[in-house]
Amino acid sequence: MDRPGIPSESLRFGLFELDLAARSVTRKGVPVRLQDQPFLVLTLLLERPNDIVTREELRQRLWPDGTYVDFDGSLNAVLKRLRAALGDDPDQPRFIETVPKRGYRFIAPVTRVPKTEPAPDPADAPGISRSHEDTPMPGVARRRPGVLFGALAILLILGAASLWLGRAKAPDSAHAELKPIAARRSVAVLGFQNNSGNSEDAWLSTALSQMLSTELAAGENLRLVSGEEVASLNASSPWPASDTLGRSTTSRIGTALNSDWLVLGSYAVAGEPGSRKLRLDARLQDAATGEIVAELAETGSVEDPFAIVSRLGGQMRDRLGIPPVNESDRPALLASLPSNGEAARFYAQGLMKLREFDALAAKDLLLQAIAVDPKFPLAHSMLAQAWGQLGYDARSREEAKTALDLSADLPRADRMVVEGAYYESLADPEKAVATWRALLTLFPDSLEYGLRLVAMLDRVGRYEEALETIAQLRRLRPPAGDDARLDLWESREISHRSGPDAEAPLQRGLSKAAARGQKLIYADGKVAQCAALQYSDHPGDAFAPCQEAYDTFLAAGNRARATDALRHLADLTSQQGRRDEALPIYDRAIRMARQTGSRSMLAAAQNNMAILLESQGELDRAEAMFRDVRKTFEEVGDALNVLTALDNIGDIQLARGDLRTSEKTFQEVIA
Repeated sequence: MDRPGIPSESLRFGLFELDLAARSVTRKGVPVRLQDQPFLVLTLLLERPNDIVTREELRQRLWPDGTYVDFDGSLNAVLKRLRAALGDDPDQPRFIETVPKRGYRFIAPVTRVPKTEPAPDPADAPGISRSHEDTPMPGVARRRPGVLFGALAILLILGAASLWLGRAKAPDSAHAELKPIAARRSVAVLGFQNNSGNSEDAWLSTALSQMLSTELAAGENLRLVSGEEVASLNASSPWPASDTLGRSTTSRIGTALNSDWLVLGSYAVAGEPGSRKLRLDARLQDAATGEIVAELAETGSVEDPFAIVSRLGGQMRDRLGIPPVNESDRPALLASLPSNGEAARFYAQGLMKLREFDALAAKDLLLQAIAVDPKFPLAHSMLAQAWGQLGYDARSREEAKTALDLSADLPRADRMVVEGAYYESLADPEKAVATWRALLTLFPDSLEYGLRLVAMLDRVGRYEEALETIAQLRRLRPPAGDDARLDLWESREISHRSGPDAEAPLQRGLSKAAARGQKLIYADGKVAQCAALQYSDHPGDAFAPCQEAYDTFLAAGNRARATDALRHLADLTSQQGRRDEALPIYDRAIRMARQTGSRSMLAAAQNNMAILLESQGELDRAEAMFRDVRKTFEEVGDALNVLTALDNIGDIQLARGDLRTSEKTFQEVIA
């Protein structure tokens, strides 16, 4: 009989089940010996999966009267016993993740099971939680890092349904058999036209769009398309500058952005300085039909645009049938915004430049935003992104850490995104994998979080897990589950195994991206195709896709990615033996890299050009360029590549016969 006040249910994770009423833990039905304190910690973590449980909360739960001698040592001992019982590794956790200086988080899927539900099937794989028939399957099937899975699928019987969890050999036919993941309705804020006639008010378009997205996302009832995705699509396939769009245009945009509704409109600022008024007009359109769902307008002081957006957002939520923002969520919304108008202006202008692929200008504007409002976490996070695009990895890491330290009051999803970005900046990205997996578990309908997880799994070499995640994301309803990026990533993961099956998903992805006007995604696919052909039996075939990628990036204004494609073209030309033709292409790539401010692109182009010069016997020019490469890597703090450049300089000195100088150079490398 269940004890009074104790929930009559169990919490299931992987092969384990915790019975709240019986205060017991079993593994495949076999009791697991667990003392009281580890059991209490496990219960608290399972009750709040994917949330950080702070060390202070654990102290209050374990020692409510303060009767402990060494809190840190005692708590560490409790966690050690708990992990030992679960067979969990703190360095590569499947269940309990340590969040440095903050606490712990349970990262595996957790299923609540009524006592009447049958016991778990012993054949279930570790880390997989089965869902009820009316509940979407949570998260990604977790695997111990390093374990590889075969191409045969794992079938789980759920009533009459079969779910394919492994990577199917015939993705298109297998996907139709999968139960779709339940998805929230989604909104893309396309932006607002500046009707003021004053270019100084242009920043308000980005600011108002960002504020409205934040307002609509509160409560997590809606999925908001990121401003970056909107800007990227508009850069390559722009839509008319209008308050209302036609059905064919809304359908195209909705499909490309995986969005159900589109928001657009205009604003105007009028009045004398100090008493200026802002009028905001917004239209909500159904992406599939082009129907105008709502036309709204609000007016207020330009000094407090968030109040205007908040009122308009409240009306829009009402039209969409979404509950009003809970007052308890207001502090988190405010934490997502700069604290004053000047910081808001610099921050919005910085975002605009980032979305226009101008990281150099964005960096300067975001530095100004931080100077005005140094405790605004999202400004630090965006500055980290700008530094990273420019190749300054150490500075990017510093800003990402500052953003994380300031992120405690942000909405849950924003806070975890900041955390994931910080872990991505570290040399060991395993914690980023855990964070993006936790986000995807919380929001299984988010293609964005899923793709971030796939990218990190690829980065750490867990290609089979990446394919499993792609298979999971394909269960999203179209167009999300049919997104071109899933095909491009699938091709990449298959190519790691040198299999012949990588070409088919690559071609599918390119066709979808072209049909949907996703030109930048298409160009990324062309770069991948170029790289694959470069080292194939027909390297000459790589020129056409590489040139097409360069032209597409350049037309969309993404000069950094165009520089990378141009360097690929120079490498190809040199590889074909046309070295004199390759040199001016390298020169163009170097000039473009200097213009964009991307030090990593600059160093890559300089390095490859220096290698070519060395092969042609132009040792003085090659050495001078290798010294430029060294200087560039020193500037960005890349110590490993500084040594590589120095080693190349030593090789040239040795080739000249200058043994004494080359010996000193090599001794410096060794030291």
